[in-house]
Amino acid sequence: MSSAFPNLGQLKDELHNTATSSGMDGLQRTGTESSLAAADGAAANNTTSRNKRYDRQLRIWGADGQARLESCKVCLLNSGPTGAETLKNLVLGGISGFTIVDGSKVEAADLGNNFMVGPDALGEPRAKVVTDLVTELNDAVAGSYLEEAPESLIERSPQFFAQFTIVVATQVTGRPSALGERANGP
Repeated sequence: MSSAFPNLGQLKDELHNTATSSGMDGLQRTGTESSLAAADGAAANNTTSRNKRYDRQLRIWGADGQARLESCKVCLLNSGPTGAETLKNLVLGGISGFTIVDGSKVEAADLGNNFMVGPDALGEPRAKVVTDLVTELNDAVAGSYLEEAPESLIERSPQFFAQFTIVVATQVTGRPSALGERANGP
């Protein structure tokens, strides 16, 4: 499947170049044993890469805020334009992972307002299309999808949502507050 962004490679390069150009490292090391030094070296490479990738966030909310974001598991109900844009921003920020719950297929109407889908995706499950594209933006974030109407899943299996740190509900019919009531019990 081709990307809905004609210049996705350029976008990824720009994000990478912006993150790596700042040079913020912030890494402090202790210990002198060679085995620890080797382990520290591997960890340092991961930490340095992480610091470069998330430099802007680290400057805004610090290491603790970034660590909290990186441990966040998000569930998106419906991957329309508002939900897809919100998810994109969270993925670029470095959440741990996400699951999209959406039973819709990509329609012609989606092409005019959801930049995460392209004409080649018409008729495909919208959750799959958005998941595939959003995961391309940050390979450190795990993405999955469930092809089901959110209202149906809320009614059938409210405990499903307990595994997430946050649930973002967009374009949900009915009473979205029922999700919290059902997931938290009577």
